[in-house]
Amino acid sequence: MQKAIIILLSFFFTILISGSVFSEIENEEEIIEQTDSSLSLSEEEINSPEVSTEEDETLFEELSSPDANLFHVPPGLRANVDFWKKIYTEYTTNQMVIHDSNNLNVIYAVVDLSNGLRIGNKIKKWKISEVRKKYRNILISIHHKIKKGRMLNDEEIEVYKKFDNIDKPNKFLAAAENIRGQLGQRDRFIEGLKRSGRYMDRIKEVFKDYGLPEELTVLPHVESSFNYRAYSSAGASGIWQFTRSTGRLFMQIDYAVDERNDPITSTDAAAKLLKRNYEELGSWPLAITAYNHGLAGMKRAKERIGDDVMDVINGYRSRIFGFASKNFFCEFLAALEIVNDYRKYFGEIEFEKPVEYDVFKVESYLDIGTLSKHMGLARDEIKELNPALRPPIFTSRRYIPKGFELKIPKGKSQDVGNIYAFLPKDVKNQSQKHSPWHQVEKGDTIGKIARTYNTTIAAIVEINEIDNVNRIYGGEILKLPEFVSVQGKTKNTYQNTINVALESAVEETKPKPIVQQDNEDKSINSEFRRTDSTGTSPAFLKAVYEVTVPANYDSKKINYGFIKVELDETIGHYADWSGASVQSLKDINSLRRRIGLKIGQKLKIPFTSVTKESFEEKRAEHHMAIQEDFFSNYKVEGRTTSYKIKTGETVWRLCAESEIPLWLLKRYNPDKDLQRLAKGEPLILPIISKIN
Repeated sequence: MQKAIIILLSFFFTILISGSVFSEIENEEEIIEQTDSSLSLSEEEINSPEVSTEEDETLFEELSSPDANLFHVPPGLRANVDFWKKIYTEYTTNQMVIHDSNNLNVIYAVVDLSNGLRIGNKIKKWKISEVRKKYRNILISIHHKIKKGRMLNDEEIEVYKKFDNIDKPNKFLAAAENIRGQLGQRDRFIEGLKRSGRYMDRIKEVFKDYGLPEELTVLPHVESSFNYRAYSSAGASGIWQFTRSTGRLFMQIDYAVDERNDPITSTDAAAKLLKRNYEELGSWPLAITAYNHGLAGMKRAKERIGDDVMDVINGYRSRIFGFASKNFFCEFLAALEIVNDYRKYFGEIEFEKPVEYDVFKVESYLDIGTLSKHMGLARDEIKELNPALRPPIFTSRRYIPKGFELKIPKGKSQDVGNIYAFLPKDVKNQSQKHSPWHQVEKGDTIGKIARTYNTTIAAIVEINEIDNVNRIYGGEILKLPEFVSVQGKTKNTYQNTINVALESAVEETKPKPIVQQDNEDKSINSEFRRTDSTGTSPAFLKAVYEVTVPANYDSKKINYGFIKVELDETIGHYADWSGASVQSLKDINSLRRRIGLKIGQKLKIPFTSVTKESFEEKRAEHHMAIQEDFFSNYKVEGRTTSYKIKTGETVWRLCAESEIPLWLLKRYNPDKDLQRLAKGEPLILPIISKIN
């Protein structure tokens, strides 16, 4: 009898909480996991990088005409926009907001990541994990208690109420798989406002020249907080966060120069991309969303769903249309509202002064040391004004390219021009430096290699970030520093700028070391020794990117070779490196339109414009730059974790959530086909963290 009364009371209690409680227990369905990808992926490369300079007057007027409702907030997106306004104005980077990824107004908790103390990434991740685990258990408990007609406790009731306006079957069970953490951005947004003063006037001029709405100039607040050094684990860089594949359509990106990092040059590229998106999609909300998701993907979304951005956000399903793409337009709207009324949220802001400089066009290939020595320009000064110049320039492994428009301090252009005219001819180089490599062979030691190239053990260890000087591996390619011999002594002009800490996850996948001991190498300064328990950091594997040639290859008779497609490569890259057109490469390889390349696919490359060696060098430098950029911003902690693929999960989502680039994941899982991962398939994940 007592048991019956308890059941009856539970029944009435649940009815009081929600009149639609029984909808929770009907038609229990399998949970479809969210496909979340914060990678800025371009699904199909745009074939022609050229943007016509002939403006259509009607389109120009349409793009630039003021419209008070052009970027209004649709009622159905107000909750999402308000969520991002809270992220940008209320919560700092010491706070993690734990929320539902599908219903942003459902916030479970705000985790304090500091408590007034500086704590490590491991502790931060543990705190966040524990809170997510707690609310996952609560949601699952609510689902089962409702199903069985049992009483909810106080904490469960509080969570239950958050879903009052959500009428979906099994909503608590689904929510248990959609718990997400979002780091607060208030302090970064304030810093971004200050930094925007350096570039905003020029950015607005560029957008005006292209006939684009001025409101679009707030996008760098969403992408990078106007930090030109911003870099994502997915390889997006600069204030506009261009990926390499998209950026190369509009800018110079190679081993010496990366124009994505120049705020003004990249602004011109962003204007071209946004204008093209609008021309193709006819809608600014879709054009802005395409800036994150990719034009081809958004065209497919429009074909399936229509041109209403709310319908696309809520109804479009694609494995790579994840959280970042779904929320990008709402983040933009939130940033726009904040920037237009920043005093309401932050009070007075002291904006940085606009950057002023003169431009000197370099007429030959120049070493950075020449500029410092003969022209009185400090390296740090050049580096600050020219963020497009990559580290190899400042370590003298590359010359400043001929034709580069060098930014110099205001008022110095005439002096620099006069000095340049009288520079010795031997410092005005007519070609770029080539990459110095050495492929390790049987019997090699670092000491032997150093003697061969008239360098030092310490320099080779430094430039290659070698952990153990007594271990080098057959087939590895070692980078060689640039040296100048002075009276029998070697002066190192290379200064290490990259802290590479890549450990091999599976030692048995590596070849046996060629040399176990080199007594001569024991004299190396202790500062170059590493004590990582995981062992040796593998050198850059240039051999992976070499060209296979036919038997009895003769460059005078046979002018082609074969490659296998690797990660982070496109048909456009092959065209750039080979000097052939995209169309000719498609023709000789019988590639059909709209059919993308596959990793491992064999392609024929003609060498009628460049040599095989030149192609290999550019290809290797492309991948080396990607890896150097990553390790300039992230470090591998020296630990790994095991992981099993979930239902419906893609490698893109996994990489986005774990902030592991695909090429690094491949390095730790060399025998896996990452494009064909089955549910439950085990992977090894390196633990990485951001370098502040």
